[in-house]
Amino acid sequence: MAFLIAALTAIFLGRVLYGRPVAPLPIEEIPGRAARFDTVRAMADVHALVDPCPRRVTGSAGAACAARFIEKRFRDLGLPVRTQKFPMWLRGRRVSGRNVFALSRGTSTRAMLVLAHYDASATSRQSAADNASGVATLLELARIFSGETHERGILFLATDGSEWGMIGAERFAAMEAWKTLQGPYATAPYGALSLDFVKSGVARGIALHGSGQFEGYTPLWLRRLVAGAIRAADIRVYPETLPRQIVARALRVSWQDQGPLLRHGIPAINLSTLEADPAGARRVYHTDADVTAGLLPGAMGLYGRAAEAAARGLNTAGVTDSEDALSVTAHKTLSASSARWIALALFLPLLALTASTIARRPAGLARAALCLALLALPLFAALLALRLSSLENLLPRFELYPATPKDPFLTTWQPLPMILSLGAGALGAALAAWAPRTGASALRAAALLALLAACFWAWARNDLAAALLLAPAAWLWPWMGVLRRPSRSRPALRPGSSAGRGLDAALLLGGATPVLILLFLSGKRLCLGPWILWYVPLQVAYGVFSLQAAAIAGIALAAAIGLLRSGTPAETEGVAAPRA
Repeated sequence: MAFLIAALTAIFLGRVLYGRPVAPLPIEEIPGRAARFDTVRAMADVHALVDPCPRRVTGSAGAACAARFIEKRFRDLGLPVRTQKFPMWLRGRRVSGRNVFALSRGTSTRAMLVLAHYDASATSRQSAADNASGVATLLELARIFSGETHERGILFLATDGSEWGMIGAERFAAMEAWKTLQGPYATAPYGALSLDFVKSGVARGIALHGSGQFEGYTPLWLRRLVAGAIRAADIRVYPETLPRQIVARALRVSWQDQGPLLRHGIPAINLSTLEADPAGARRVYHTDADVTAGLLPGAMGLYGRAAEAAARGLNTAGVTDSEDALSVTAHKTLSASSARWIALALFLPLLALTASTIARRPAGLARAALCLALLALPLFAALLALRLSSLENLLPRFELYPATPKDPFLTTWQPLPMILSLGAGALGAALAAWAPRTGASALRAAALLALLAACFWAWARNDLAAALLLAPAAWLWPWMGVLRRPSRSRPALRPGSSAGRGLDAALLLGGATPVLILLFLSGKRLCLGPWILWYVPLQVAYGVFSLQAAAIAGIALAAAIGLLRSGTPAETEGVAAPRA
């Protein structure tokens, strides 16, 4: 009954907060303007980059060649240019990356940022689409705007290290490199456009991405402004849908250069083409098939016109601000603060159920909590061993993310780190085997308390991650073991009961469904398949997912095991037999 009342309360609060209106943004209509983007020039720049500078992996001769080419092009346009060098880890070696950036001054002291990465995957020779196309678009925009008078300055940035975690963009933002051109008192760019990238094949529109790296999301005003500017150029725009926004905000893992900028407080958004043949583009992505012949002038022209329209809109429109919000529809938004309270409301039923269970004061609760802590130990020990392996370079060290998609490293056995990780997990499991036996009521109470702690810890760190990944578990897992647990009025189902086991399996999978779906979709997107189960621990090893996140996952898993065990005959001692 407590669970039911709390569930109805959560649904009511969610409906009230969802229905709260959000004030409209004061963004004026952006007039269309004839584009000056020259597709022929841009395609020529693609060839001028990839022909003399193939294999542009960070730290290689090809990357150095590309940096020199971009620097010369900026200087030929009469723009002041700077180069920013930075060290980073790549495949266990310390290499040097370099950003190249130039400034087209405006009539005011403020400046916006347009950036594209020039480094490439090690699995592609030319990397024409990803991302010579973005660099060529950047250079063409620099040519257009350097010959015009514009209101605000425009920084043109070609980044390095993007394929390995957007390292160049992160270093540029963290070190405030723009001050070397604008002066020591220059403020951060008020907005940024990331150009990544013109995908192989026919393009049917422009896709917008706003995920931040570990924190942040593209503000609503910038999303609306850029989408409006591109639509004014009579180009179709595909913003991120509500499910994609929720996933992006929950995972906080960025695949484009806007991510680190958002992390450092610079409003930024990414532009790429939306391909007509996704499967074909995925086959070409990060392979030697990514050549200039697959880069269609029509797609290049559409992307260039969209980027020019977005840059003009951002340069001329009034700089505004807005409440952080999710776009539900074209005319409906949900404020982030409301979403946070809706996420919290989802855990009210679990809170009520846990409180009512603990209120009975089951004997041995402390011993049951120790048992659950030991159950969480194997996972945490295995991930910690993997993390230490990367820091000691036993697992080839990367600066941040694991190797870029389609890199053979991701689908190659790493014997020593894997053995160390499995050994640490086995040691943790051996310690967990010493967990003391406890009564079913105490174990159930401790498991509910652990699940509640995991949910609220996750909510405090990332409310949407908690709602997406743990809310189904909070609603379903507490009922595991119920049918197999004896009570004074109902004896337990026999240990081999298929009904009890089947229900527990369904509840366990139902609570884990969002995680399983995300694993499947991520494995497909990263072309990893089952190797996604290895990629996720690598994310912990290299610091993308924190040890806190791993601890939350371990606690939730231990809670699930505890709830399953609380209904087994081995854990029922101390329960009174049913009366005749």
